[in-house]
Amino acid sequence: MIRFIAGVMILGFCFLSSGASAGYTLYLRSFGEWTVFCSLDEPTKRKTCLLSAPAPTMPAPAVGSRVQIDIARSKNGGPVVRLRIHQLVNPQKPVVLRIDGYADHAAHAPRTGEIDWSGREASELLGEMTKGGTLAVRFFAPGEATARERFFSLAEFTKALATYRETAKRIGAE
Repeated sequence: MIRFIAGVMILGFCFLSSGASAGYTLYLRSFGEWTVFCSLDEPTKRKTCLLSAPAPTMPAPAVGSRVQIDIARSKNGGPVVRLRIHQLVNPQKPVVLRIDGYADHAAHAPRTGEIDWSGREASELLGEMTKGGTLAVRFFAPGEATARERFFSLAEFTKALATYRETAKRIGAE
């Protein structure tokens, strides 16, 4: 009886999960806080790669503001550095990225907390990140006078960036 129930459960799982697959992971590797993730969207056959920090965890951290940094390619092929703050931010105050002693990269984010740096500034950021030790993100939540800060180690960033570029080229990612 137990074998029958187990068999039905396995078949049911296979049946239900087969229709839900929309994509495949083509590459996944972590380098310290940085993760290279490449995937295939099955319906469109579109291949994409992303370099992001922090590395994904299960379950997601419940304490503090979740800040994510993504490195991707723009439609014209140049780099994009995307900052995602997963909470409301004060749009009147700047959000700042700073790598060690380099100059601040400041921008005003919408309340949703997503900012893209592209073109020359994204290239500058990536150059600083490959030479730096720590990336700091500073932002203000609505109604707060004190900035919140999150820090990311850049110790493994250069290896992660090289792997991201090599893998994206090898699989033909957009």
